[in-house]
Amino acid sequence: MHKMNLQDSTIKEIKRRSQDNNNYSFKSNAVEFAKNNPSLYIGKKVIFDDGQGYRLSTRVLKLVTRLDYPIIQEIVVEIKL
Repeated sequence: MHKMNLQDSTIKEIKRRSQDNNNYSFKSNAVEFAKNNPSLYIGKKVIFDDGQGYRLSTRVLKLVTRLDYPIIQEIVVEIKL
């Protein structure tokens, strides 16, 4: 019985870690957001651009916006492989 619980929890942890690898988390560029705020929301389709040639069509999964400075955000996007 103990062996089955360990096996189940190991499989569950492997799946969890695999899912985490499919998301990118980053902070907004406050200067750019001040110039042209993209008005992000959960589920919004966006282009992830790392500024070094990597571009990917994706969507916003999580968004943390500061109340005092809404141009400062923590953004998590989904990467479907």
